[in-house]
Order: sequence, then C-alpha cells, then structure tokens
Amino acid sequence: MQINWESFATYNHDIRGIRFKFEDLCRQLFANENLSGNKQFRYLHANPNNHELETEPIYDETNKRWIGFQAKFFDQDVQLVTDTAVLDLIRNKYPYLGLYYFGNHTIQQEWFTTHTSYMLDELGERYNRDFNVGTVFSDELSLFIHDRRAAEYLNAKKTVLLDEISELLYRSSKRDYLRKLEEVVSALPDVNIETLYHSIEWNSTVRLAVATFLDNFGEEHKKLEAERDRQYILSCDSEKERKEREEALKEYHKLGSKIRDIDILINLPNRIEISEREKQLLYGDILTILQL
Repeated sequence: MQINWESFATYNHDIRGIRFKFEDLCRQLFANENLSGNKQFRYLHANPNNHELETEPIYDETNKRWIGFQAKFFDQDVQLVTDTAVLDLIRNKYPYLGLYYFGNHTIQQEWFTTHTSYMLDELGERYNRDFNVGTVFSDELSLFIHDRRAAEYLNAKKTVLLDEISELLYRSSKRDYLRKLEEVVSALPDVNIETLYHSIEWNSTVRLAVATFLDNFGEEHKKLEAERDRQYILSCDSEKERKEREEALKEYHKLGSKIRDIDILINLPNRIEISEREKQLLYGDILTILQL
C-alpha cells in the first residue's frame, strides 16, 4: 500500500473506527514534532473541558510555549492545508507510522536485487520457478522473508501500545497496573532481522509480569457482571416503583461502562500479540502464491 488517505481508509477498518485511528495518528505526530526535545517527559492528557483541543495544552520546552492540537477526519471531499503535510511527515520522517496506519512498505527493484538470493535460501524446496510468490499485503511478504520492514512492523506494535498506555494513565484509576505494564513493555528489546522470532514471546512475557493484576481484573469483571444483571432485573420489575426502576437502569448502564473499561485493560497485552498467521509467516509455513 501507498501512504495516502485511500490506503488509510482501507487499512483502518476496525472496531474503534477510522476517526479514532486518525486522532491516534495525529497525536503521535504532534508529540514527535513538538515534544521530542523536552527533557521532562509529559503525557498527552485528553480533557473534555478543553473544547476544540484533543488534549490539554502542553509545554514545548524547545520553543518555550504552551501548545495543543485539533484533529478531525473527513471522509468526504474536503481539502485542508494539512492534508498532504501529514502524509509528507509520515513518508519522510516517521516510516514506522506508515507501517502501522497505512500498511506501507516500499519495495523497489533495488530491494529485489539485494534480497533475491536471501529469499531463495529461505524458501529452499518450497520455491518453484513456475510460480510467483506474493501476498495481498506487503507486510506479509516482509514477515515471510525476514527483511528490515518486518522488524519495523513488529516493533511498531510496542510503540502503539505504549502510546495507548500513556493515554490511559490519565483517565484510568488502575494506574499501578498501567505503570507496571508500561515498564514491562518498555523493557522488551526491539527485534531486528536476526531476532524476529523473539517477538512471539512478547505477549507471554508481558502477561506473566502482570498476571496478578489480570487475575484481579477477572474477578472484578465477574462481580460487576453479576451486579449488572441484578440491576437489569430490578429495572424490569413492574412491582417496583418507577423511580427505583429508573435508578436501577442508570446503575445498569454505569456498570456496563465499568465492565468495558476493565475489558480494555485486560486486552492491552494483546496489542503486541503475534497472530497465528503472523507466526506462520515468520516460520515460513504459509504464503499466498499466484501462478505466472
């Protein structure tokens, strides 16, 4: 894929939605461009009281100013001055964001020349001159042949998770868990073309380090679900007074929100999990092939 808004829209159809992904992308660009020179690390804290700003204003030590940013994604034909500026930043300065948000890998003739012998060695008997080996997404090809882009793709999983943890630290009461998770993920060494397989152990390593927290969340989750069910039954009980039923319904929705928050915390380690398909590609077990 190329770094353009069509690729962005295609690559980011998940449960959170494309607008949230765009805001995540802009948040990372804002921090990279304006806060990388700060000696004191500062988190970007989203505050609904700051109208028209995605986060609270934050101090830029280099330029000695307080700054903030606004980000909106338009899926219609709206031309903005920042349209190509965002794409140019990613192309020229932050290729790892291109990997994560656009599925972008630059594969040119020089690349193929450099890697041909390596690819054939990796494929061994699986290589057949009557077939052309390729994948729908070039990141799968990178994982299969173990090139530099594969390492960037995998390491980007950690970067994105750490960004999400940083954001949650300001709006979650489970800060002990988040700080521990941040510590463990930060300590995971980046992989390179020689150590790509090490990424397969990331998820189990992290889960082991925060196992007590996850167990406690599981118990809390069960209790909240039981209480939510009780409140729902109460809200539907026609023998109860209307006010009591309305209060029960409010509590039901409040408990649902707490359950969703815990689900987010429990699933955080999964952000760096290597999927079964990714494992198969790393081990060279599968690759889509097209006949010439």
